[in-house]
Amino acid sequence: MDHCDRYSLRKTARRSFFIGSNTGDGFKLSTDPGLSEDNNERTVIMKGGPGTGKSTLMKTFADRARKAGYDVVEYYCSSDPDSLDAVRAVREGRSILVCDGTSPHVKEMKYPGAASTIFDLSCAWDERRLESERGRIEALTGRKRECFDRAGAALRAACEMSRLARSVGTSSVDTAKLSGFAERCAAAFRRDEGGRRDVITSAISMSGAVTLDTHVSRAQETVFVEDSFGSFGAVLSAMSCALSDRRVSHEVALCPEDPSLVEALYVVGARKLYTAAVMIPGAKRLNCARFVTCEAKKHRTLYRFSKKSAESLVSCALDHLAEAKKYHFELESIYAPSMDFDKVGRLASEKLYSLL
Repeated sequence: MDHCDRYSLRKTARRSFFIGSNTGDGFKLSTDPGLSEDNNERTVIMKGGPGTGKSTLMKTFADRARKAGYDVVEYYCSSDPDSLDAVRAVREGRSILVCDGTSPHVKEMKYPGAASTIFDLSCAWDERRLESERGRIEALTGRKRECFDRAGAALRAACEMSRLARSVGTSSVDTAKLSGFAERCAAAFRRDEGGRRDVITSAISMSGAVTLDTHVSRAQETVFVEDSFGSFGAVLSAMSCALSDRRVSHEVALCPEDPSLVEALYVVGARKLYTAAVMIPGAKRLNCARFVTCEAKKHRTLYRFSKKSAESLVSCALDHLAEAKKYHFELESIYAPSMDFDKVGRLASEKLYSLL
């Protein structure tokens, strides 16, 4: 199974990323500067349990913002890719960030009142009803956490085996040949005084391994990077370095299994995508074998064993996350009937949609 075979393409029809990622190095939040309170005029931090309407409110906010002429970026939950975790709306220099501030991406106000506010959904739930369900809530939350812990352990082990597999290819890369190739590629793009921006477009989630089509849908040209002994990350990293040296704006998508690994690169101005994450029909191909010396073949057995082990461990992590999904939806089925969604709608009109 190749790296790209694990991921299914998720169509969003929007400019979308994941707000974080379950990785072999633990849960990692996106470093996107647009998610910082410092870079937004207003930040609304939503607090509430599963099924209390946070994602629905953000989807409505995003739709209203687009209709009002804002440029909108949506950030999905890496555990539940059907749910939003944040929305950023920008128009004429004014930016508004609405985000989920509950675990595992806990967020608090940095400049209370001056730049940020809390949208507390607990004011719209039936607390007595939830208190009566405390035993179930505690049990389901514990089971869900155990599933995530087991998934995390499997991903950590997968990351180690994946790095071992890639060490075969990266130690055998013809660096001079790769550097020359990367520089020639970068020279073909117009300098725009930009640089590298790290994003997350793939996730190992409760709904499987998915890749958002943000770059695929926007690209005018796509190049599928064919792996050879785990060298695709080295090839894409070399291209990113060359683009940064030439001050060419590009977005680098990091691998959820190993966040130190580049799995896709999108050149913004040229709208050209290089990806090892998903195979796109009709895409051109870049075979990384041209950069790997015959020395790698001496370690073929080690490479195959460690790669297969990593793939098995990722599959194990996905199984644990699929079990967590069951407990997550059970929790939602407890919280949702306890909510006064009419009150939520009134509060949203007063404190959220009025910001647009």
